[in-house]
Amino acid sequence: MIIGLLLSLGSEKFFFTDGRYELEAKEVISSADIIVTNNLYGEANRLLKSLNIDTLIYDPNDWTIFSFDIIRETISDIQFIQEVNFSHNEKDCKRRDRRD
Repeated sequence: MIIGLLLSLGSEKFFFTDGRYELEAKEVISSADIIVTNNLYGEANRLLKSLNIDTLIYDPNDWTIFSFDIIRETISDIQFIQEVNFSHNEKDCKRRDRRD
């Protein structure tokens, strides 16, 4: 089992994990950039800010309440929109420079 955080931002995918799972992640995950860090949510926040992401749609079926509270508190200035079964449908994110 690999522990980490996967962000799917349109065609770009990023998997954040810590050093304990780095080798396994590199062997198993080929469809995402692997980012090894001791601060998963802080590093995800940095990435989201650098990409000007201001809205994330998430599927509540994929999160525990504890995990969601951590990410919502750690990742600032991002609007979270709950959409049931979203992870099974088309992924989407909105960038500040490409609002619909």
